[in-house]
Amino acid sequence: MKVLLAYATNSSGTLVASQTIVNNLKENENEVTHRDIRSVKPETLNTFDLIIFGSPSWNYNKMEGQPHEFFTQFMEKMKDKTCEGKQFAIFGLGDSAYMYFCGAVDYLEAFVKKLDGTLLVPSLRIDGFYFNQPKNEEKLREWTKEIVLTTNS
Repeated sequence: MKVLLAYATNSSGTLVASQTIVNNLKENENEVTHRDIRSVKPETLNTFDLIIFGSPSWNYNKMEGQPHEFFTQFMEKMKDKTCEGKQFAIFGLGDSAYMYFCGAVDYLEAFVKKLDGTLLVPSLRIDGFYFNQPKNEEKLREWTKEIVLTTNS
């Protein structure tokens, strides 16, 4: 399976989490392209079997629970495009102390729907990634296993 994992990060948590996903996908003999969302061209999305988006949730434009600003810019570039039938998966990092815990996931799910894409598995929301990194990396491994099992069934 040809996979694109596109992420944005503020304090490197989403980068570290994405690397865990990439490593697990590669162990299952998937071809994985790992990119910061700033380097993803909209026209390339349709060249992949699966697209995984990862973003922290942040306070942008005085609104809590937003995707990283680089994802917002990417979504703007995609506003007139579709990825009909394309499979997606989404993960987000956040802090449950905030009102909109992992709110970026909600925005990215709506974005995938607007693109006419399909969510392959339920989205993953990670609380306080660095506060319990080993436990959270295990959640990422389990989520990746679910992706692999779903694509192979």
